Amino acid sequence: MTSIDVAGDKSDIAKGMRPKRHAAVQTGNNAGGILRSRKIVSTDPNWINTLVNFDFAVPTTGTQYVWDISWSDSQIQVGNADGGKGCICRGEGNVSIIGVQFNRAGSTFSGLTLRKEYESTSPFMIIGCVFDACTTYGLTIDGSASPSGTVYAVNISGCNFRNPGGTNDIIFIDHASTVFSGVTINNTTFADSSVATNVSFTAAKWNVNFSAAGWTPIAKTFTPTITFGGAAVGVTYGIQTGRYILKDNLVIFDLILVLTNKGSSTGSVVINGLPKAAATLTGLKVGSLSGFTGLTGAVAAEVSGGGIIVYQQGATGTANLTDASFTNTTNIRLSGAYLVS
Repeated sequence: MTSIDVAGDKSDIAKGMRPKRHAAVQTGNNAGGILRSRKIVSTDPNWINTLVNFDFAVPTTGTQYVWDISWSDSQIQVGNADGGKGCICRGEGNVSIIGVQFNRAGSTFSGLTLRKEYESTSPFMIIGCVFDACTTYGLTIDGSASPSGTVYAVNISGCNFRNPGGTNDIIFIDHASTVFSGVTINNTTFADSSVATNVSFTAAKWNVNFSAAGWTPIAKTFTPTITFGGAAVGVTYGIQTGRYILKDNLVIFDLILVLTNKGSSTGSVVINGLPKAAATLTGLKVGSLSGFTGLTGAVAAEVSGGGIIVYQQGATGTANLTDASFTNTTNIRLSGAYLVS
């Protein structure tokens, strides 16, 4: 069996009849999906549907959704959806998805896509779900097709995202003109540091609430570098490490640079390699310092765009540090937090 097509009020599911349980369906057909339940005309009923205890799988390279549904006032509980374009919910909302594992959605797709195509302030509840090994995205919240209204109402609670090498665990797609509110992310863990950005959204388009319990980001790494006058000829490092957490539009980081050779480049010092560019000029905390020469005042640092400017404070002002203050054993540690654009 390669596909189940359920349309409008002609199906048992669309009529709200007793759901089928312990359903296991797998296909090796790249062009096949498992479940499709859509309105034929806008007046067709699509409420009171239940899908429980299921195991649906299509190839990771599949070109169809595992399920493609337009439901409201419905529940999807305890199951696995594997491969293809992942799953998509197109209805008004009032859909609870509880304890479902979304696995191995193919390249450019999401394990689950929420796409409201009908006007409604009713919520999607995503509770205790796992998004695992999805190639590009774990969860997509798509506002581009919303006909009107400013409340999208998605509650993501107690979920776990582990999508090694993915682009985003959660990505929000904007509407051309609408600014959405009503999105909450609570008690959710992002478990793989190789994901480029855990949660990606445009702050001017989405009012996302990270509740008091919040979500658990994990530290990722970056590689800082140093330049003198924009070049780094002959520079070598004994230690060259950076760590950061990105939460919403806030980067929290620290870095350590230990030189073994400052090279032959000359000019003002800039530390590069930050994971995100700063929205505004932001002061940093300077930690341990050693191996400098000729300093006459305190060393300070600021994030400016994608780089860090290091300078020396004096009685009458500040001056950027240059290669002249660095040696082949310079050690510098910086930390801080800044807002990204």
